[in-house]
Parts: sequence; C-alpha cells; structure tokens
Amino acid sequence: MDLRVERTLRAIQDSFIDLVLETGFEKVTVRGLARRAQINPKTFYDHYADKYDLVNQLAQEFVDRYQQMLQVRFEGVKMLGTGLTLTPAPENIICELVAQPVMKRLWLALSSINFAGFDFETRVSQALAEYLQAAGITSDPLELDVISTCACKTMNYYFQTGERFSAERQKKLVMLLDALLAQS
Repeated sequence: MDLRVERTLRAIQDSFIDLVLETGFEKVTVRGLARRAQINPKTFYDHYADKYDLVNQLAQEFVDRYQQMLQVRFEGVKMLGTGLTLTPAPENIICELVAQPVMKRLWLALSSINFAGFDFETRVSQALAEYLQAAGITSDPLELDVISTCACKTMNYYFQTGERFSAERQKKLVMLLDALLAQS
C-alpha cells in the first residue's frame, strides 16, 4: 500500500478514535472527522462508505490482531490427561494487549459504540470461542460463553483502569467463584 494512503488511513482512524473517546460515536460526523484528520471529506469517502463502515473495519482490524495473538498463544496448547498446559503464560496475551496504546484506545472507543448489528465485545468473544474450539479445549457452549465473556470483561477492566494484569488476582477470582458455587 502506498505510504501516503497508509498515512491518510491512519490519520482518519486516529482522528475517529479521538473523537469517539472525546464526544461519543453519535456526535462524530464525517465533516468533523475530516477536519480533525486534515483531509477533504471526499478523501474519507474514497476509503469508507460512512462512519459505520469505518467502525466495522476498525473492529475487524482489532479482531484480526487478537486472532493472531490467540493463534500464537494456542500453538503452545498441550492437553495432558485431564490437565491443560498453556504456553506462553495466560497473562502474556493480556499484558501484550494492554501494553499497546493503540490497542487500548481502539478497545475503549469500539467498546463504547452501540448501534444495531454492532457489538464489539461479542465479536472479540466469538474470536476467542472459535480458538478454544479449534484448540480442542472445549466445545461446550456454556463453557465457551463463560470463558470468552470473562476474558472480554477482564480485558475491559484492565483497559479501563490501566492496572497491570495480575494472574494471582485472576486465580483468586476463580477460587472465589468456586467457593460461591460450592455453597449452592
């Protein structure tokens, strides 16, 4: 891709994310976005049909990057009897995501957007569920839903708070859930 086109696309995307985080998706207009990106509105339309198309392309970009990370992560999955060994360690993928300012801003912007037919966290959850199935970890619908939802909520928490991911904290949470469920 031409370097000028790459710079233009990055300017549009960065400006869009900034505007969504500052004013909310509903208030973002192509004219305001073009002004912020220092481009002509026609240039925007050369690349995107409308702001909804931009949102969907940005969401797909995030999911594609996440899937690449999952692929690397699940290449190291080993089923050992009833045990499961994951390599690299679970915190690596979350730490890697949270450490990338671009991914953090993209997550925060996309997760704040809500319109018919668009649910960013559902897309991310589905990507994780597909990889859990493909890796042979589980195909149980409830397990897939719970694990992928927990993963999204965990990522959202760390993106929102800026805290460093803690595997120990996650283990305590699982133990708490186990204790609560054992009492019922």
